[in-house]
Amino acid sequence: MLADRISQLTPSATLSLNAKVKQLQNQGLPVINLTVGEPDFEPPEILKQALMATASQDCHHYTPVSGNFQLRQVIAKRYFDTYQVQYQPDSIIVSTGAKQVLYNALASLVNPGDEVIVYTPTWSTYIEQIKLLQGVPVLITLEPPFQLTAAHLESKITSKTKAIILNYPHNPTGQIISLIEL
Repeated sequence: MLADRISQLTPSATLSLNAKVKQLQNQGLPVINLTVGEPDFEPPEILKQALMATASQDCHHYTPVSGNFQLRQVIAKRYFDTYQVQYQPDSIIVSTGAKQVLYNALASLVNPGDEVIVYTPTWSTYIEQIKLLQGVPVLITLEPPFQLTAAHLESKITSKTKAIILNYPHNPTGQIISLIEL
């Protein structure tokens, strides 16, 4: 039997629509899928070859939770070369995706009743993760052009606020917070 808290979650509208689109496509209907944001192209051949070469080496064992150290070194170098920002490999985490990292962070921070500020529109998973942890999502509804401001946040922060999710570039609007507001 599932935990009671699971019944409080709202199914993902995005995943429900994606399933419906795939069902229609499987029936031969020419439906364009604009739901989950999956690439509509194959990975580059050089990447596929590198993955196959790596798989044939003796590197199929568990890695540290934060990811392979050599990979984190390469990422640190890339950030320095591209953005002139210096990160140490120990400050970098390689993960299965942003949603998993966010859930791990929230699970480390949020106690039942703690508030987490999220602005909408947003990726629905964020709200469901907060609810799953028995936190309280505090929503800021933004109107076009969907620019979050300090004033939006100030009106929502309380003594129960434990976290604020700042998602940039913002999914789904693509907006970026201005340096002044940040």
